[in-house]
Amino acid sequence: MPVAAKPPVAKVGTWGVAIAVAAWAAVFVTTTRGVAGPTNSVALTNAMPSPNSSPIDSMAAQTANPVPAQVSGLAASATAAATRQPASVGYPPVVRSTLAPNLPVSFGSGVIPRLALAAYVDAANSEARTSPGCGLNWTVLAGIGLIESDHARSGGSASLTWSGVASPAILGPLLDGNHGYPALKDSDDGVLDGNPSFDRAVGPMQFLPSTWHEYAVSATGVGTPDPENIFDAAAAAGRYLCASGINLDSAAGLIVAVYGYNHSFSYVTNVVSAAQRYAGGTLPGASVALTMLPALVAETSSTPQ
Repeated sequence: MPVAAKPPVAKVGTWGVAIAVAAWAAVFVTTTRGVAGPTNSVALTNAMPSPNSSPIDSMAAQTANPVPAQVSGLAASATAAATRQPASVGYPPVVRSTLAPNLPVSFGSGVIPRLALAAYVDAANSEARTSPGCGLNWTVLAGIGLIESDHARSGGSASLTWSGVASPAILGPLLDGNHGYPALKDSDDGVLDGNPSFDRAVGPMQFLPSTWHEYAVSATGVGTPDPENIFDAAAAAGRYLCASGINLDSAAGLIVAVYGYNHSFSYVTNVVSAAQRYAGGTLPGASVALTMLPALVAETSSTPQ
Protein backbone atom coordinates (compact mmCIF):
# COMPACT_ATOMS: atom_id res chain seq x y z
CA MET A 1 0.00 0.00 0.00
CA PRO A 2 1.43 3.39 -0.93
CA VAL A 3 2.25 5.36 2.18
CA ALA A 4 0.22 8.45 2.98
CA ALA A 5 2.92 10.93 1.93
CA LYS A 6 2.40 10.18 -1.77
CA PRO A 7 -0.37 11.59 -4.02
CA PRO A 8 -3.59 9.54 -3.85
CA VAL A 9 -4.15 6.63 -6.20
CA ALA A 10 -7.64 5.21 -6.56
CA LYS A 11 -8.34 1.56 -5.76
CA VAL A 12 -10.00 -0.27 -8.65
CA GLY A 13 -11.50 -3.72 -8.98
CA THR A 14 -11.57 -6.84 -6.81
CA TRP A 15 -8.87 -9.17 -5.48
CA GLY A 16 -6.70 -10.90 -7.99
CA VAL A 17 -4.73 -10.97 -11.24
CA ALA A 18 -6.69 -10.44 -14.44
CA ILE A 19 -5.76 -13.64 -16.25
CA ALA A 20 -8.50 -13.22 -18.84
CA VAL A 21 -6.48 -10.47 -20.48
CA ALA A 22 -3.67 -12.85 -21.38
CA ALA A 23 -5.07 -13.40 -24.86
CA TRP A 24 -4.75 -9.68 -25.56
CA ALA A 25 -0.99 -10.01 -25.12
CA ALA A 26 -0.73 -12.03 -28.31
CA VAL A 27 -1.25 -8.95 -30.46
CA PHE A 28 1.94 -7.35 -29.19
CA VAL A 29 5.52 -8.16 -30.14
CA THR A 30 7.61 -9.57 -27.30
CA THR A 31 10.99 -7.90 -27.17
CA THR A 32 14.25 -9.00 -25.59
CA ARG A 33 14.69 -8.15 -21.95
CA GLY A 34 17.68 -7.56 -19.75
CA VAL A 35 17.60 -8.10 -16.02
CA ALA A 36 21.24 -8.00 -15.11
CA GLY A 37 20.83 -4.41 -13.92
CA PRO A 38 23.10 -1.44 -14.51
CA THR A 39 26.37 -2.51 -16.13
CA ASN A 40 28.42 0.50 -15.07
CA SER A 41 29.66 1.79 -11.74
CA VAL A 42 26.30 3.32 -10.88
CA ALA A 43 25.29 -0.03 -9.36
CA LEU A 44 28.05 0.43 -6.82
CA THR A 45 27.31 4.02 -5.89
CA ASN A 46 24.90 5.12 -3.21
CA ALA A 47 22.20 6.22 -5.64
CA MET A 48 21.17 5.77 -9.25
CA PRO A 49 20.24 9.01 -11.09
CA SER A 50 16.96 9.06 -12.96
CA PRO A 51 17.43 9.17 -16.76
CA ASN A 52 16.17 12.31 -18.49
CA SER A 53 15.54 10.79 -21.92
CA SER A 54 12.73 8.41 -22.88
CA PRO A 55 13.22 6.90 -26.36
CA ILE A 56 10.00 5.77 -28.00
CA ASP A 57 9.40 2.03 -28.06
CA SER A 58 8.98 0.87 -31.66
CA MET A 59 5.71 -0.84 -30.73
CA ALA A 60 4.01 2.36 -29.60
CA ALA A 61 2.59 3.19 -33.02
CA GLN A 62 0.43 0.06 -32.89
CA THR A 63 -1.76 1.51 -30.13
CA ALA A 64 -1.33 5.27 -30.48
CA ASN A 65 -5.11 5.49 -30.85
CA PRO A 66 -6.56 2.52 -28.94
CA VAL A 67 -9.98 1.35 -30.06
CA PRO A 68 -12.62 2.17 -27.40
CA ALA A 69 -14.03 -1.35 -27.56
CA GLN A 70 -10.56 -2.79 -26.98
CA VAL A 71 -10.03 -0.55 -23.98
CA SER A 72 -13.44 -1.39 -22.53
CA GLY A 73 -12.83 -5.07 -23.06
CA LEU A 74 -9.46 -4.92 -21.37
CA ALA A 75 -10.80 -2.94 -18.42
CA ALA A 76 -13.77 -5.27 -18.00
CA SER A 77 -11.57 -8.35 -18.14
CA ALA A 78 -9.06 -6.89 -15.71
CA THR A 79 -11.71 -6.08 -13.11
CA ALA A 80 -13.86 -9.19 -13.57
CA ALA A 81 -11.32 -12.00 -13.86
CA ALA A 82 -9.77 -11.58 -10.41
CA THR A 83 -8.50 -14.86 -9.00
CA ARG A 84 -5.69 -13.91 -6.62
CA GLN A 85 -5.36 -11.55 -3.68
CA PRO A 86 -3.15 -8.55 -4.47
CA ALA A 87 0.17 -7.92 -2.79
CA SER A 88 -0.90 -4.41 -1.78
CA VAL A 89 -4.00 -2.19 -1.90
CA GLY A 90 -4.54 1.25 -3.37
CA TYR A 91 -5.83 4.47 -1.93
CA PRO A 92 -9.50 4.50 -0.90
CA PRO A 93 -12.27 5.05 -3.50
CA VAL A 94 -13.29 8.30 -1.81
CA VAL A 95 -10.24 10.03 -3.28
CA ARG A 96 -11.27 9.24 -6.87
CA SER A 97 -12.74 12.70 -7.45
CA THR A 98 -9.51 14.36 -6.34
CA LEU A 99 -7.16 12.16 -8.37
CA ALA A 100 -4.70 14.42 -10.14
CA PRO A 101 -4.89 14.09 -13.94
CA ASN A 102 -1.17 14.72 -14.40
CA LEU A 103 0.03 11.15 -13.96
CA PRO A 104 2.62 9.81 -13.37
CA VAL A 105 3.48 10.60 -9.81
CA SER A 106 6.41 12.90 -9.04
CA PHE A 107 9.79 11.21 -9.28
CA GLY A 108 10.80 12.74 -5.97
CA SER A 109 14.54 12.85 -5.49
CA GLY A 110 15.06 10.85 -8.68
CA VAL A 111 17.55 8.44 -7.14
CA ILE A 112 17.45 4.85 -5.92
CA PRO A 113 19.36 4.21 -2.69
CA ARG A 114 22.26 1.81 -3.15
CA LEU A 115 20.88 -1.20 -1.26
CA ALA A 116 17.40 -0.79 -2.73
CA LEU A 117 18.88 -0.85 -6.23
CA ALA A 118 20.89 -3.97 -5.39
CA ALA A 119 17.75 -5.64 -4.02
CA TYR A 120 15.73 -4.96 -7.18
CA VAL A 121 18.49 -6.23 -9.44
CA ASP A 122 19.07 -9.34 -7.33
CA ALA A 123 15.34 -10.17 -7.25
CA ALA A 124 14.96 -9.80 -11.03
CA ASN A 125 18.04 -11.93 -11.67
CA SER A 126 16.70 -14.59 -9.31
CA GLU A 127 13.39 -14.73 -11.18
CA ALA A 128 15.27 -14.90 -14.49
CA ARG A 129 16.83 -18.12 -13.24
CA THR A 130 13.76 -19.68 -11.65
CA SER A 131 11.03 -18.28 -13.95
CA PRO A 132 12.74 -17.48 -17.27
CA GLY A 133 9.41 -17.01 -19.04
CA CYS A 134 8.35 -14.20 -16.70
CA GLY A 135 10.38 -11.43 -18.32
CA LEU A 136 10.64 -9.45 -15.08
CA ASN A 137 12.88 -6.40 -15.41
CA TRP A 138 14.46 -4.92 -12.29
CA THR A 139 13.06 -1.52 -13.21
CA VAL A 140 9.49 -2.80 -12.65
CA LEU A 141 10.41 -3.67 -9.08
CA ALA A 142 12.04 -0.25 -8.76
CA GLY A 143 8.82 1.37 -10.00
CA ILE A 144 6.81 -0.50 -7.37
CA GLY A 145 9.37 0.39 -4.71
CA LEU A 146 9.15 4.06 -5.63
CA ILE A 147 5.35 4.20 -5.51
CA GLU A 148 4.95 2.07 -2.41
CA SER A 149 7.57 3.61 -0.12
CA ASP A 150 9.99 5.80 -2.11
CA HIS A 151 12.49 2.95 -1.86
CA ALA A 152 12.09 2.65 1.93
CA ARG A 153 13.28 6.21 2.42
CA SER A 154 11.26 6.65 5.62
CA GLY A 155 12.95 3.51 6.90
CA GLY A 156 16.42 4.99 6.58
CA SER A 157 17.46 3.81 3.10
CA ALA A 158 19.07 7.12 2.14
CA SER A 159 21.75 6.67 4.79
CA LEU A 160 25.15 5.36 3.68
CA THR A 161 25.13 3.09 6.72
CA TRP A 162 21.62 1.66 6.19
CA SER A 163 21.45 -2.08 6.90
CA GLY A 164 18.72 -2.82 4.36
CA VAL A 165 16.05 -3.27 7.04
CA ALA A 166 13.54 -0.43 7.41
CA SER A 167 13.79 1.29 10.77
CA PRO A 168 11.33 2.46 11.85
CA ALA A 169 9.08 -0.12 10.23
CA ILE A 170 7.08 1.05 7.21
CA LEU A 171 3.36 0.54 7.90
CA GLY A 172 0.42 1.47 5.70
CA PRO A 173 -2.95 2.81 6.93
CA LEU A 174 -5.03 0.52 9.14
CA LEU A 175 -7.47 -1.41 6.93
CA ASP A 176 -10.40 -1.23 9.31
CA GLY A 177 -13.13 -0.15 6.90
CA ASN A 178 -12.84 3.53 7.76
CA HIS A 179 -11.85 6.48 5.55
CA GLY A 180 -12.76 4.57 2.41
CA TYR A 181 -10.34 1.71 3.00
CA PRO A 182 -11.48 -1.93 2.92
CA ALA A 183 -11.85 -3.82 6.16
CA LEU A 184 -9.32 -6.64 6.31
CA LYS A 185 -9.49 -8.66 9.50
CA ASP A 186 -6.18 -9.51 11.12
CA SER A 187 -4.35 -12.41 9.48
CA ASP A 188 -1.04 -12.39 11.38
CA ASP A 189 -2.02 -11.89 15.04
CA GLY A 190 -0.42 -8.46 14.74
CA VAL A 191 3.06 -9.97 14.38
CA LEU A 192 3.97 -8.08 11.21
CA ASP A 193 1.81 -4.98 11.42
CA GLY A 194 1.42 -4.49 15.16
CA ASN A 195 -2.39 -4.69 15.14
CA PRO A 196 -4.24 -7.81 16.33
CA SER A 197 -7.61 -6.69 14.97
CA PHE A 198 -7.06 -5.50 11.40
CA ASP A 199 -4.33 -5.81 8.80
CA ARG A 200 -2.19 -3.09 7.30
CA ALA A 201 0.42 -3.26 4.54
CA VAL A 202 4.00 -3.66 5.70
CA GLY A 203 7.53 -2.99 4.52
CA PRO A 204 9.19 -1.24 1.56
CA MET A 205 7.04 -3.13 -0.97
CA GLN A 206 3.89 -2.76 1.20
CA PHE A 207 2.73 -6.37 1.35
CA LEU A 208 -0.54 -7.31 3.00
CA PRO A 209 0.35 -9.76 5.80
CA SER A 210 -1.76 -12.56 4.29
CA THR A 211 -0.09 -12.18 0.90
CA TRP A 212 3.33 -11.94 2.53
CA HIS A 213 2.80 -15.28 4.24
CA GLU A 214 2.08 -16.87 0.86
CA TYR A 215 4.95 -15.34 -1.13
CA ALA A 216 7.57 -14.51 1.49
CA VAL A 217 11.09 -15.58 0.65
CA SER A 218 14.46 -15.04 2.27
CA ALA A 219 16.70 -13.44 -0.34
CA THR A 220 19.74 -15.10 1.19
CA GLY A 221 18.06 -18.43 1.80
CA VAL A 222 18.87 -18.12 5.48
CA GLY A 223 16.62 -17.11 8.35
CA THR A 224 12.98 -16.03 8.50
CA PRO A 225 11.85 -13.70 5.68
CA ASP A 226 11.29 -10.14 6.88
CA PRO A 227 8.95 -7.77 4.97
CA GLU A 228 10.93 -4.82 6.33
CA ASN A 229 14.12 -6.17 4.72
CA ILE A 230 14.43 -4.61 1.25
CA PHE A 231 16.10 -7.73 -0.18
CA ASP A 232 13.41 -10.09 1.15
CA ALA A 233 10.63 -7.69 0.14
CA ALA A 234 11.94 -7.26 -3.41
CA ALA A 235 12.41 -11.02 -3.76
CA ALA A 236 8.82 -11.64 -2.61
CA ALA A 237 7.51 -8.99 -5.02
CA GLY A 238 9.36 -10.66 -7.88
CA ARG A 239 7.98 -14.02 -6.86
CA TYR A 240 4.45 -12.60 -6.70
CA LEU A 241 4.67 -10.96 -10.13
CA CYS A 242 6.05 -14.08 -11.79
CA ALA A 243 3.76 -16.58 -10.02
CA SER A 244 0.87 -15.57 -12.30
CA GLY A 245 2.59 -17.07 -15.34
CA ILE A 246 2.23 -13.80 -17.25
CA ASN A 247 5.10 -12.61 -19.46
CA LEU A 248 5.98 -9.05 -18.51
CA ASP A 249 7.88 -8.48 -21.76
CA SER A 250 4.63 -7.49 -23.48
CA ALA A 251 2.48 -4.40 -22.91
CA ALA A 252 -0.53 -6.46 -21.85
CA GLY A 253 1.55 -8.66 -19.59
CA LEU A 254 3.10 -5.63 -17.94
CA ILE A 255 -0.29 -4.02 -17.32
CA VAL A 256 -1.94 -7.17 -15.99
CA ALA A 257 0.95 -8.18 -13.74
CA VAL A 258 1.26 -4.77 -12.08
CA TYR A 259 -2.53 -4.47 -11.85
CA GLY A 260 -2.47 -7.80 -10.02
CA TYR A 261 -0.06 -6.32 -7.47
CA ASN A 262 -2.42 -3.40 -6.76
CA HIS A 263 -5.81 -3.17 -8.46
CA SER A 264 -5.66 0.37 -9.81
CA PHE A 265 -4.83 1.44 -13.36
CA SER A 266 -3.64 4.75 -11.96
CA TYR A 267 -1.22 2.76 -9.82
CA VAL A 268 -0.14 0.78 -12.89
CA THR A 269 0.45 4.02 -14.79
CA ASN A 270 2.67 5.36 -12.05
CA VAL A 271 4.67 2.16 -11.72
CA VAL A 272 5.17 1.65 -15.47
CA SER A 273 6.06 5.32 -15.98
CA ALA A 274 8.68 5.13 -13.25
CA ALA A 275 10.03 1.81 -14.54
CA GLN A 276 10.29 3.22 -18.05
CA ARG A 277 12.28 6.19 -16.78
CA TYR A 278 14.58 3.96 -14.75
CA ALA A 279 15.11 1.88 -17.91
CA GLY A 280 16.03 4.95 -19.94
CA GLY A 281 12.95 4.48 -22.09
CA THR A 282 13.81 0.92 -23.14
CA LEU A 283 11.57 -1.23 -20.93
CA PRO A 284 9.91 -3.83 -23.20
CA GLY A 285 6.21 -3.12 -23.64
CA ALA A 286 6.20 0.06 -21.55
CA SER A 287 5.65 2.57 -24.35
CA VAL A 288 2.69 0.60 -25.68
CA ALA A 289 1.30 0.13 -22.17
CA LEU A 290 1.53 3.86 -21.49
CA THR A 291 -0.51 4.62 -24.62
CA MET A 292 -3.27 2.32 -23.34
CA LEU A 293 -3.32 3.25 -19.67
CA PRO A 294 -4.87 6.76 -19.88
CA ALA A 295 -7.94 5.24 -21.53
CA LEU A 296 -8.02 2.44 -18.97
CA VAL A 297 -7.81 4.95 -16.11
CA ALA A 298 -10.65 6.98 -17.66
CA GLU A 299 -12.73 3.87 -18.33
CA THR A 300 -12.54 2.55 -14.80
CA SER A 301 -12.84 5.99 -13.21
CA SER A 302 -16.15 6.56 -15.00
CA THR A 303 -17.48 3.10 -14.19
CA PRO A 304 -19.15 2.52 -10.79
CA GLN A 305 -17.03 0.16 -8.70
